[in-house]
This record gives sequence, C-alpha cells and structure tokens, in this order.
Amino acid sequence: MKKPARTKRAKTLKVTVRVLKVSALKAFETNVSSISHISK
Repeated sequence: MKKPARTKRAKTLKVTVRVLKVSALKAFETNVSSISHISK
C-alpha cells in the first residue's frame, strides 16, 4: 500500500525537474538572445 505513494512522489519529482529544466532552458535562451542583441 505504501509503494504507490512512493511512485507517485517520484513521478511528481520527475515532472518538477522536467519543468525546471524547461524553464531554465527558456531563461537561458532569452538571456543569450538579449546578449546577442546588445552585442549587435
């Protein structure tokens, strides 16, 4: 009975990590684009 909860927690953790990675990538891309615009 305890295993399902553990797997659910792991799934949510994976989802949060994925979301964090996506947000970080977007922020990185925006920073790079702004820097390139400034350099130009």
